[in-house]
Amino acid sequence: MIRIATPLANDSDAIVRRSAISALGHQWDVRSLATLLQHQFDADANVRWAVAQAIPTVVSSPPEPSAVAALVTLMRDEDSDVRDWATFGIGSLLDVDGNEIRQALTERLDDPDGDTVGEALVGLARRGDPGIVDRVNALLANPQIGNLIVEAAGELADPRLIPALERLREAGWAASDPLGAILETAIGAYRSGKPVSRDA
Repeated sequence: MIRIATPLANDSDAIVRRSAISALGHQWDVRSLATLLQHQFDADANVRWAVAQAIPTVVSSPPEPSAVAALVTLMRDEDSDVRDWATFGIGSLLDVDGNEIRQALTERLDDPDGDTVGEALVGLARRGDPGIVDRVNALLANPQIGNLIVEAAGELADPRLIPALERLREAGWAASDPLGAILETAIGAYRSGKPVSRDA
């Protein structure tokens, strides 16, 4: 499959390029990384979106610096879907940390796309960043808040967030969200003092 998809990733048709890059991502093979990196600046946003999705699936452990750098670049893309997936990749899929990573995630806290903001908060929470506790707490006051904010609260496992989480429980938030069970997971993380991603 890699031998077939790699040349197609350079096709003049953006739909073909996107399909080829997605196919490479589904091979879970680090040999695809070089091809993916060639398309991080593709003129077509859907191709860049496919790159952002595919990179985390083909990296080594620890991930190659070039892959991390590409995702950080894509986190600043003009297209909101590209930014969202790149932020998810850096924030939740790759085990990377450091000043550059945290700065890139912090930049996305002011993103106009709500899902990207949520992914950035989850990413910072997974890294134990105490600077976002007040922001998460304020967002939890909205009974219509999305599940990424609740997930971030669970990752923080900070006792200051439990009143807001319990208010969401009383308001029936879990019944209105497709991933409502995450609320009880977040409350459980507070009680155990163990962040969700390390609750094993």
